Amino acid sequence: MTVTQLTDRLVASYARAGGINHLDGKNLPSRSAISLITANLLKLLFPGFFDEKPIHSSEIKVETAILMDVCSAIWRMKCIKALSTVHRLNCPKKNLRSARTR
Repeated sequence: MTVTQLTDRLVASYARAGGINHLDGKNLPSRSAISLITANLLKLLFPGFFDEKPIHSSEIKVETAILMDVCSAIWRMKCIKALSTVHRLNCPKKNLRSARTR
């Protein structure tokens, strides 16, 4: 198969599969949102390393819980946005929000 044929097939898959690309900037999180989520996940993986101020061991549970809440809220909002723009999904936004607990 040639590179041209592979390119044509790949581009066709973008339209066929949908929902997994960032074309037209509607269905996936922005670059800044992904950066924020990634930075917060790094803070969870390496506590204190990516923070401006040192975290004392007595504060780690509270700091971790806060960061987990922030990550969860951001991710939830971005997933709802992505799912609500998928044309083949006939599910109102209110149902998407309730599906997060499943």
